[in-house]
Amino acid sequence: MKPEANSRRLFGIARAKGKMYEFGLPEQDHIAIPQGQSPAELLVLTVGTLGDSAARTAEGLLENPEGLGADLRFSASFFDALFSSRLADRIDRPLVLLASAAYLLEGRPGSSLVMAKLLEESDEDSSLFIVLKWLLQGDWSQYYRSLVGVFGPTLCALSEKFAFHFFDGSGTDAVKELSTKLRSEVYRAGSEEEVLLGDLICAVAITRINSSVWSNLPDYSRLPARLWAAAIQKDGFPKELWPSQVRLGQAGIYSGSSGIVQMPTSAGKTRAVEIIAYSRPRLPLIPDEACHPFHAKAATDSTAKLPPWQAA
Repeated sequence: MKPEANSRRLFGIARAKGKMYEFGLPEQDHIAIPQGQSPAELLVLTVGTLGDSAARTAEGLLENPEGLGADLRFSASFFDALFSSRLADRIDRPLVLLASAAYLLEGRPGSSLVMAKLLEESDEDSSLFIVLKWLLQGDWSQYYRSLVGVFGPTLCALSEKFAFHFFDGSGTDAVKELSTKLRSEVYRAGSEEEVLLGDLICAVAITRINSSVWSNLPDYSRLPARLWAAAIQKDGFPKELWPSQVRLGQAGIYSGSSGIVQMPTSAGKTRAVEIIAYSRPRLPLIPDEACHPFHAKAATDSTAKLPPWQAA
């Protein structure tokens, strides 16, 4: 599913209306919505576009293939516009979950986390909903050992391998194999909603594995994973690279190249500085915060604290 000209026009109206609320314009001065049409009607198209992009990402078992960027940008940006324009009667939990997934797959992990943190526990959530929320909320110190439903065993196995990958770098192939298995199960026995959630789980899991520090820092820094292990396992050390941090790695900054880096607010500057410091084994100091460079500690103080690994 792809947005056509009229869909993009309605999307533009929703975005403009959101900006008018942001700048405090009186509602009588807001942009007019064409009679008989509502930008909120684009929700079906947005969800369909997101589902198609998630399926294609999961099928490739790779980073987002070429050509998905525009589709994912449309989905993520529409959720932005829908929320800010106040055109939806209410913003329910499934919509927040989909928005969080769209932001993550489109390369906006910060926005994704903001949305995911809005989702509290609910006894009405399905096992698929629970695991997708867990993947998006970013706390993988615990994994699931028991989930109800026909997909429960595969979801538990997937959550375990995923959690251990972010602890010790293991399980990359297992996560991808279990993603394939889960998609096969939901396509065979699931409803339309379950197929969508299954595709999103697989796409989010694969995207996060591909952006993990275990998957990237050894190559970008030219240092073996064993030399990174103590740092990665420290509380608070980045567990995955944001898009701006990936670009620094691709430019050779983590392997000794010099450069002038300019990033917007909340793009990952502080974490990037920390990674750069750890990638220089001879540096005596590691800054805790980029804005407080004199608050530092010895590079040898890198004892990892093991997570509890208890079942959620």
